[in-house]
Amino acid sequence: AAENDMKGQQAYRVVRFTWIIVLLVAALFPFYWTVNTAFAGGSAYNMPPNLVPTSLSLRGFHSALSRDNFFRWIYNTLIVAAFTVMAGVLIATAAGYNLSRFKSRFNSIVENVILGSRMMPGAVLILPTFMMFRYVRLVNSLTSLVLANILFALPLCVWMLKGFIDAIPPSLEEVAMTDGCTRLGAFYRVILPLCVPGVTAVAIFTTNLVWGEFFFARILVVMDSSKWVFSLGLATFRGQFELDYSGLMAAVFIYLVFPVAMFRFSQRAFVSGMTAGAVKG
Repeated sequence: AAENDMKGQQAYRVVRFTWIIVLLVAALFPFYWTVNTAFAGGSAYNMPPNLVPTSLSLRGFHSALSRDNFFRWIYNTLIVAAFTVMAGVLIATAAGYNLSRFKSRFNSIVENVILGSRMMPGAVLILPTFMMFRYVRLVNSLTSLVLANILFALPLCVWMLKGFIDAIPPSLEEVAMTDGCTRLGAFYRVILPLCVPGVTAVAIFTTNLVWGEFFFARILVVMDSSKWVFSLGLATFRGQFELDYSGLMAAVFIYLVFPVAMFRFSQRAFVSGMTAGAVKG
């Protein structure tokens, strides 16, 4: 019996290790293929494609960096991301605190609306969003992109921060208010410092959302190329009769550097914030 148990444990370890390897390959292969194609140069067009590049070339990076408005796309994306994150974090923190600390029927309805809105596909919002911004004459402006991204990201951000604040004992605020703090002062001096991991997680989530967003940009700023963000600019690598694979993948590689680096240096806070935000107190 002991021998059978040992064989069963060994078989389980082999199966588990195999699945881990398969999942790692599935997760990392797209990134590897991006890097491979970016440095492949002319060999990117080989059929069948080479899993290992036969030669390295910077032709793709030259093609990407020589595009008109390439750095303008990056600048616009950074501007949209920065304002979306700042506004989104401020609104989500205040709303999450309100929903966590002030229980009422109205707040309960708001919670259910927020949760239900996350089940709505983003594509459903495209036409109403365009009609709304056209009515207020904000189409073809970065302001419309910032507002659209805030509206789309806010429900999950509020839900995450509410879950994080739920995990903070209200007694900490009560002690601060007993010592003379107002509720706003207790929020600023007690809650906000303890919410740093949650705020970091929300900021990273919002940045990644904006960094990869395409549909809102496609309908709101497509008429003015000077307002394009990077996701729209990537579409210019496809011509009428050909696709610049190497240049496209080089641009994608450059595009990925910022979010990968940001997540790498904020990984602990992101995981902590996501874990706390997933717990409903």
